[in-house]
Amino acid sequence: MDAVFSRDEGDTTCVPAPSVPRFVLDRTAIATGAACRRARAKEIEAAMHHACERAALRSRSCWLSPDRRSWDRRAWDPYVAEAVRQAHARASELESLRREAAQLDRLLRAA
Repeated sequence: MDAVFSRDEGDTTCVPAPSVPRFVLDRTAIATGAACRRARAKEIEAAMHHACERAALRSRSCWLSPDRRSWDRRAWDPYVAEAVRQAHARASELESLRREAAQLDRLLRAA
């Protein structure tokens, strides 16, 4: 979707902005579009991290320390396996979001 994104005051979700001709894009719309894409990428990364931690917790019958330096191999193996699965499943979406944000940042610098 080639829409520009806007953010409502107090709202953390990005919604498509009203239709705007390509040649009338303003700096705020471009900056907001880049920020929304970066925010979505961070949300995906956080979800991936959470899924990896859940996998590590499932492998343990007892409490797992939040300090990962104390984790043993039994905790790390499922964490890493889930990280590989998540990276494979979501890499293209993350790359696309990062590329679009970088393009919008370059457009913003040129505008």
